[in-house]
Amino acid sequence: MEVTPNYNSEGHLISYQQGDKFVPIADGNQEYQMIKEAIENGTCIVKEPIIEEVTRTYDQKKNWSGYRWRGMFVPIDENNHLYQRIDKAIKDATCIVNEPKEEYSATSSKIKTIIFCILFDQPWHRVNGCYEGNMPYRSNSNAKYVDYNFRLINLPINEKLNAANFLFEYYKIAKEKFPIEIPMKIGILELEVPVKHLLKLFRTEKELLEENTANLIEDILKQNLRELGRKESEGANILVLIQYAKSYLENFIMELGNRIIEAYAGEYRELPIG
Repeated sequence: MEVTPNYNSEGHLISYQQGDKFVPIADGNQEYQMIKEAIENGTCIVKEPIIEEVTRTYDQKKNWSGYRWRGMFVPIDENNHLYQRIDKAIKDATCIVNEPKEEYSATSSKIKTIIFCILFDQPWHRVNGCYEGNMPYRSNSNAKYVDYNFRLINLPINEKLNAANFLFEYYKIAKEKFPIEIPMKIGILELEVPVKHLLKLFRTEKELLEENTANLIEDILKQNLRELGRKESEGANILVLIQYAKSYLENFIMELGNRIIEAYAGEYRELPIG
């Protein structure tokens, strides 16, 4: 048996990779117990992950804060096992260290809104091309209602089109052709979220997440605060809020989307769902 350990940002062992299988560290996990026993009796080889390339990270004051490896921030910490592995690989000249590319600041005028798209098998009946409206939403009873814009859009019926490639072109997104064929959908519900609302939504919506997703988002937040030297009161920086918006806005998307669909159904007695 042979396994590769997986570590979190703090260098703690969180799972083993056995072939294509992901085995989390949990006392109640039978597969983990088998691996643990095999390691202890010498019948399992533990191969540390190969670290061949990392990128330096800097905080808000441009001070070196650590490395980014496989999308994960690893802080400068002599007691962090993952940092020790990176440091050794660099000293052994088996790891390339890249300087970060200049990050695009989403607070500039170029990004003002994120648009979430929900696709349906059937068109919005009685909607000619596109219908625009707004719907109020609040995360909890103590929050103020905020109006969010939405659009109901009907797309051309063409079974030969790849939905992904069509949408990349429709939204003018520069991307190579999507290799996997995705059946063409007909109706779209667009939800607009202004970037300036993301931090407030993040703070309220993360309380509504399922435990696994909430833990993932919390870990990402901790990494971001430590990497950039930000205070918890400042929250995550805007790039992280944009990158992970789909994850922490799950409830927002479902709740607001369902209310729009209910309003449409109440008006026309029809649904865009097959």
